[in-house]
Amino acid sequence: MSLATRGIWPMTRVLLTAFEPYGPWTENAGWVLLQHLVQQLPSEPKVTTRLYPVDLATLRTRLSSDLRSHYDVALLLGQSPGSARFALESIAVNVALSAGALPEEATQLAADGPVAYRSSLPLEDWSRALRCQGIPATVSHHAGTYLCNAAFYLAHYFA
Repeated sequence: MSLATRGIWPMTRVLLTAFEPYGPWTENAGWVLLQHLVQQLPSEPKVTTRLYPVDLATLRTRLSSDLRSHYDVALLLGQSPGSARFALESIAVNVALSAGALPEEATQLAADGPVAYRSSLPLEDWSRALRCQGIPATVSHHAGTYLCNAAFYLAHYFA
């Protein structure tokens, strides 16, 4: 009996995403983790994976299209160069800033969207559970201003 049919895992459809490599990296840690995770998942819930390019316009189009498929939850993985722990992002802001751009060049991700979205997931519990397993993790209160933030913000906006 699966967790979904026992009611422990009420979700039936999960979207799990990551980004392509960028800059000097030949691999993206988010995609490497995603590939490792899907090899260990049970058959339920149904998981769909997506590899998004490192491009804000393409991310917006593909994420919007993917979310029209009515997933119960979306888990969006990213890479934070120099970080040695999992950061569970709690807040995404309505700011779009291209890599290398100056802060004053920022635009809004959604002109009619709120200033920010906050995750409703039990991030503190997840962070604690990861640390209990010896995995360094923390709750982050800022997803940056580039693709990780954009994916998080737009997922909430489109949903």
